[in-house]
Amino acid sequence: MDDSTEVFKQAVISTMRAISGDEDLSVSFGRGKAYLQGSKARIPLPETAISEQALASLRGTADRFALRSRFHDETLHLRNRPSTGIAQELFDW
Repeated sequence: MDDSTEVFKQAVISTMRAISGDEDLSVSFGRGKAYLQGSKARIPLPETAISEQALASLRGTADRFALRSRFHDETLHLRNRPSTGIAQELFDW
């Protein structure tokens, strides 16, 4: 990876930590599915040149995870969660 990719990754990590309010948030980049589990986040990073659209998607995922880390209340979420179907899937997204 070139220096610009490393600078970009550090910018994403810093932004996620600032938005989430968690300076210990562990962020990794790699292939596969994005996830947020506790204080660990994984952001997919293509191995080839990143298009403008892929870059926007990556930033959107990072921001979504940071906001979820900061504001999500699991107890409240489970109490208000629809019990089945597409409503549940959308609610959990």
